[in-house]
Amino acid sequence: SCWDIPGLNNVAGAAQQQAMLNTRNLVFFVGGIVALLLGLIPIMHSGEGFYPPFPGLHWISTKAFVGIPVDDRLPRFPNWTAAGMIRLFDYVGSAACAWCGCLAAGERGMDLIGCLIMAQVTTVGGGTFRDLMIGHENGVSKRAFWMGEPEYLAIGLGTGVFTFFFWNLLVDCFNLSQDDAFFFWWDTVGISAFCVIGAMHGIRAGLHPFIVAMCGMFSASFGGLTRDVISRHPVRIMHNHAELYAAPAFFGAAAYVLARSLGAPLGSRIAAGFWAW
Repeated sequence: SCWDIPGLNNVAGAAQQQAMLNTRNLVFFVGGIVALLLGLIPIMHSGEGFYPPFPGLHWISTKAFVGIPVDDRLPRFPNWTAAGMIRLFDYVGSAACAWCGCLAAGERGMDLIGCLIMAQVTTVGGGTFRDLMIGHENGVSKRAFWMGEPEYLAIGLGTGVFTFFFWNLLVDCFNLSQDDAFFFWWDTVGISAFCVIGAMHGIRAGLHPFIVAMCGMFSASFGGLTRDVISRHPVRIMHNHAELYAAPAFFGAAAYVLARSLGAPLGSRIAAGFWAW
């Protein structure tokens, strides 16, 4: 995850970090099991005549989206609706990713240019991979999201420059640590937004709900995957030494899909995605 860069923990920080990991992993586990029972079993089955054992629940297949208006879009910020707040959380999470990408680059001795590239890769890498995999939206070729929304590049650049020049000063002046709870929850809020937004992109492209949930996972975790590959760190989502990461993002997106198939309004769908994450 963005907030946990290996090699910088002291004994007290490691204990605090492990306690936070245990708490969040427990929440992830419970939320994931509920999402699995309610959503993933029917998601895997799209044949006709299949009814999950929950009254009123439609088939969780591409047919579940028929007749449901496609309102899975985000307004421009500032907008204080639920969708507008997701946009804000997306910006916050993008800054968190740029911050951790810059620190990971600094650990490898990269210069300013290297740190800024790593900040950008971590910020937009997951969404870029998702958009490349989707390829189209409503029959129109789909380009990487940041080509039409350059504010994400600005967030990555600004956060990377600030981190490169001022992180050590902030550590000295305010006794900050990457293990502080603030950075933990900063990362959590942002990644929760990523998995919901990834699901929205998959729905607008008309994909099968199982693939929609994977789009949420791509958005939330593949920026960090790219960061780890480039900086030659162990790829975090492929190891269990730190925390659950890709799976909760998948469950969060699946919960959003499930809530949508039940006809829940946009705000409730977003809340379901955040809770499952």
